[in-house]
Amino acid sequence: GGASLADQIMIFSRKVVGDSGPNHILQLTKAIRGTVTGVVMVGVIQGLAIAVPLVILHCPHPALFVFAIIVSSLIPFCSPLALALAASATFFAHGPVSAIILLSIGLVVIFAADHVVKPKLVGHSTELGFLSSMVSILGTLKVLGLIGLFVGPALFSVAATLWKEFSSENS
Repeated sequence: GGASLADQIMIFSRKVVGDSGPNHILQLTKAIRGTVTGVVMVGVIQGLAIAVPLVILHCPHPALFVFAIIVSSLIPFCSPLALALAASATFFAHGPVSAIILLSIGLVVIFAADHVVKPKLVGHSTELGFLSSMVSILGTLKVLGLIGLFVGPALFSVAATLWKEFSSENS
């Protein structure tokens, strides 16, 4: 019944918002798809970027820790836990200097990915600015939990397009 439901949603949006309703629904789906893609892509890039110091600093089982960092980066604020496990393994295998260097480099990569790259990618797909994207991600994450990570930017995107439409002189 997916096609029937999609038709009903388009008809409903046209009745509620007007002729531009289906455009807002398409914007919503584009924003959700872009958010999911951005989060997954940032997680993979983050894991691959941390793979280099894992190998250079001789962390035991670097592929396992890269996989753990990629998977944990899909859940907000969990990638530092996987990095801490990798640093602990490095500490026990090669001492504190390697572990501290790994932890430092990893935290810089994670911070840059979560606070700069992810909002930039999500903001681009949702047509929101950097600050709006960051507020939508963190605010709805706090209010709605993990689902807010994906729903927030989409709702902000639709709200911004509705605001522009209703506040313009032509309407």
